[in-house]
Amino acid sequence: FEFEVIVVMDGAEEATRLVCAAAAARHSNFKAKWIPNDVYRNPSFARNIASKMACGDILIHQSDDVLHGHPHVIRQLVEQTTPQNFVIATVWNADPATLAHLVQYTGQENQRGLFFLGAVTRANYFACGGNCEEFDEPGWEDNWLEFSLTRGLRLQLVFSTDAVGLHLNHPRAPRDHFQTRMRALYVEKQRIAESANDPRAWMQEPWPYQAGRAMQEGSTSAEASGCRSSSLHQP
Repeated sequence: FEFEVIVVMDGAEEATRLVCAAAAARHSNFKAKWIPNDVYRNPSFARNIASKMACGDILIHQSDDVLHGHPHVIRQLVEQTTPQNFVIATVWNADPATLAHLVQYTGQENQRGLFFLGAVTRANYFACGGNCEEFDEPGWEDNWLEFSLTRGLRLQLVFSTDAVGLHLNHPRAPRDHFQTRMRALYVEKQRIAESANDPRAWMQEPWPYQAGRAMQEGSTSAEASGCRSSSLHQP
């Protein structure tokens, strides 16, 4: 099947923009969009924009610094994703030089619904209103998305043992302030949703299924037609 690759650059450097522009000129199924931004934040904003640009039936969300562990990751994620579930790949934090596995981020042995690399139908992602952009600083946005999909839409969370991703290890800046603030938001939203006893309380307002199509007109390349999968990256 055909697939498209969408890269949303949330304040990326000029060199990254040039690389993406060159890729878009060479490949008709490659789209790129740059968001002016000079601060670090979580992937919610970029992921939502990329998802609205997508035409595929299945969205494969992939964080920056993540490589596919083998050539068949896209096919396996697409084959395992259904309207009743969403799929998280087995992702290892890996040494950049050797790709040796350091610690498992997601998978059967560490069952966290974090989209370092994972797939969900476009219909389901739109039904829950995408990533919650109240999480405007690093952390906890994926935890809330997991609740939106499992408690809101009642989807099954599947951890793929076949699809493998490698997150290239890198230094991280201290995020104690962000973690405290975002965790407090997460706890409060959870409290409100549980007290409401309503599946919709776990989700945002749904997006119209055709929402964001106009964004495609401003993309760097033409929309891929008939694609089944959209692989979304958020540098």
